[in-house]
Amino acid sequence: MNNTDLVRYNIVSDKEFDNELRKEVKPGNISSFFIQAARVEIQRRRRERALARLRTQGQQFAHITDSAAWTRELRATDEERMEKLDL
Repeated sequence: MNNTDLVRYNIVSDKEFDNELRKEVKPGNISSFFIQAARVEIQRRRRERALARLRTQGQQFAHITDSAAWTRELRATDEERMEKLDL
């Protein structure tokens, strides 16, 4: 990564937070600490949005009453198909 790929952020915080941060993070590592924290938060938010979308779709397999039997049947069908295809 060269300097043209970098973006600078200005962050303002109170002194109390700054003191806590400097106790936990070594000098020179503060930027990478914030970037990692932001990446974790972005992923969390994406998971939350995906989960919210799934919740609006309703139950996808409502017709399945016995999941073990359904799985066995599905596997048997796959095995039959594989035999027919000579795989």
